[in-house]
Amino acid sequence: MTINNNGNITNIASKYGFLTSNQRVSVSANYFRNLDTLGSIFKLMFDYNNSQKDDYNDYNSTYTGFMTFDTTYRSDVGTGNNLYTINADFDIHVGKVSKIATGLKYSYNDMKYDRLYEYFKNDLWQTINDLSGNDRYTENISAVYFRYTTRFRNNFSLALGLRGEYTYAVPSTNSTMVADKQNYFSLFPSFNLSMPLNEKQSQMFVLSYNRRIRRPSFWTLVPVRTPISETSYQVGNPKLQPVFANDINFSWIFGRKYSLNLGVQIRKDDIAQVMERASDNSDIIVFMFKNISNSTQWYANLSLPAQITPWWGMTTNLTGFNMRNTIQDGEKNFRSGIQANMNNTFTVAKKWYIDLSGFYMSKFEFGNMTIDPMYMVNLSFKRSFWKNRLTASIFVNDIFNTGLQKVTSSNNGATTRTVVCNMLRQAGFSIRYNFKAGKQQKYKRVESGAAEETSRLNAQ
Repeated sequence: MTINNNGNITNIASKYGFLTSNQRVSVSANYFRNLDTLGSIFKLMFDYNNSQKDDYNDYNSTYTGFMTFDTTYRSDVGTGNNLYTINADFDIHVGKVSKIATGLKYSYNDMKYDRLYEYFKNDLWQTINDLSGNDRYTENISAVYFRYTTRFRNNFSLALGLRGEYTYAVPSTNSTMVADKQNYFSLFPSFNLSMPLNEKQSQMFVLSYNRRIRRPSFWTLVPVRTPISETSYQVGNPKLQPVFANDINFSWIFGRKYSLNLGVQIRKDDIAQVMERASDNSDIIVFMFKNISNSTQWYANLSLPAQITPWWGMTTNLTGFNMRNTIQDGEKNFRSGIQANMNNTFTVAKKWYIDLSGFYMSKFEFGNMTIDPMYMVNLSFKRSFWKNRLTASIFVNDIFNTGLQKVTSSNNGATTRTVVCNMLRQAGFSIRYNFKAGKQQKYKRVESGAAEETSRLNAQ
């Protein structure tokens, strides 16, 4: 980067290196008991997930021109999650076409993270006390739910549900409690009505409403500072609140495989990465995840799988949207756009295939950031052997090297332009073999009741 201070030019060349190690242990246990001959069942499920992550970072910058000096930093951040979840569910059949599902759920997460930041001066590594520390985030979530489903004589089906959740979360830093704990109870109703339009049920209307909660991924809660350049960095926010969303959706399913979805999602306290100055008079730019006031998104999605010819299959997904959001200072953003995915499979000879896929996303705004349009094209050649057990492929991902996300952020007189390399062009060769030998064994599948919680771990 270049700094121009009244004609005095300083060039800054930065080198950022990082090493990440992850360890994950998951344990699930089930107890099932049949309650009657109709299929009613009691389920007791326990899940434990332990995640350990260590991030080692080195950052060095060399100033040349008007200013000439070096800066060298390093950090060591360790994050540990212990996540416990227990579910007790009753699935009760009422006659031949109705069912009641009810149950209780409790989850507890204990996240600890140690931060050590140092800078190199006078041949010694010295601790940056303002950035280093020991932090903890504990979260207790209790839930009870009820859901009733039934089917009518005309093959209409109805589902009604209600879920209540109580949450108590406490972030702390260096054993000092943060003032704004999270302590709340919320209700989440749901409704779904399916209406067949003919006897064969090849066409159907589906109307649904859901109130949902989306809690932030655990990594966004960690106040770890990650450098982007010498004058900007990204940091987590342990004070993030969950997002509450009301989702209304209308679907038309036709030909048994095509679908058109229309809907609106109204979100309160939506989470966005917001750019701001480190202080009013600072030239340092901070990118932080924050709760913005609200967000409304209208959308339409069309899914069209098609067999064009016996040797050409194509799947197309088109989504149009209109997003309106208000950030904390009252600034409003309005943006319409489209997103498209297409995948083509060509059978060029017996057991020889070509896959050609593409992705496009138009320009859109979120928070105080504008993301430029981007697209990507992938190509692969495949050959199957040995009764389709072995598949060899040669692939090129991002053929035109366009997987660059260009982001412009503006706030309080400051503007930044960032290019994020999500993926550079890749070429490779792969072999996949499907082992299938000996007598097939039947086994009972162990179910997990912690899908929502582990998804927050997987996003790290």
